[in-house]
Amino acid sequence: MSANKYCPFCGAENAPVNQFCASCGASLETSQQPKPTQFPQQQPMYTPPPQQPIVIVQQQQQQQQNAFAYVAPQPQESNGAAVTSLTTAIIGLIIQFIPFVSFISGILLLVAFITGIIGLTKKTKRGMALAGLILSLIDVIIYIFVMIFLFNFLFYW
Repeated sequence: MSANKYCPFCGAENAPVNQFCASCGASLETSQQPKPTQFPQQQPMYTPPPQQPIVIVQQQQQQQQNAFAYVAPQPQESNGAAVTSLTTAIIGLIIQFIPFVSFISGILLLVAFITGIIGLTKKTKRGMALAGLILSLIDVIIYIFVMIFLFNFLFYW
């Protein structure tokens, strides 16, 4: 059994069968094999940080500039039928308690009901259309009671 070989350049210990250092790749074929304690410690070499490609640097600079840029909001799709249904149902609810114009609320409630059904067929803001539809149905029930009260009051009094 022969002794391990030591690299003359880096001092790393290598197997006796190796012809080249496993650590640094230097040739181990020398007439004298130095001892590991004979080698001074190597000073770490300075390695500069890797350079970023110019494209990445330009993108980073542009992102920093855009960090404070104003971004306009994107227009959202609206559901006009849903808005119409809800507003006409609210107006119809208010008008039906005003004497002598309460019959107009019946027309508004019919419009609110129809536009609520149209609004439910759209993909956006279906909740508003459903609210207008439900409010118009509630208003119709109130409208019927108000009309019954008015006719009883006017004709049987």
